[in-house]
Amino acid sequence: MPNTDATIRPAKPSDAEALVELIREHAAYEKETYDPAGRIEKIRECLTADPQPFTCLVVDTSDGIQGYCAYMSQYDSWYGEPHMSVDALFLREHMRGASIGQALMEKVKEEAKRLGYSTVRLMTPSDNTRAIKFYERIGGQPAAKLWFWFQL
Repeated sequence: MPNTDATIRPAKPSDAEALVELIREHAAYEKETYDPAGRIEKIRECLTADPQPFTCLVVDTSDGIQGYCAYMSQYDSWYGEPHMSVDALFLREHMRGASIGQALMEKVKEEAKRLGYSTVRLMTPSDNTRAIKFYERIGGQPAAKLWFWFQL
């Protein structure tokens, strides 16, 4: 049963350790490798930077931080306009199904609208059917493109 005292708020530098743990759990959920070494300080630096390279919202409860959503502005050269790009959205299992993910996405959409953007974009693994159904249920439309990464 989800914790009903959940509050969505901007991440603070003091949240860095909890965020890295959630990122580790998120990576495991998506069957990805993740090495947390040195990441706490990097996240803390990002959360103290001005301007911050990304925005991060956390789901805070009396049991601690139980989820997060990281997003940032990007520019689309084809359309000649910026959009909001969701880098990650993750909730611990016991927090899912309580409309918290939808509330996080609504906050991202509100920020995008405030900035005058017309789209919010994100990617999710093609085998994450639960997330795909969630994004479609809240109005997302799948794109027929694959993302490629080049490790440097």
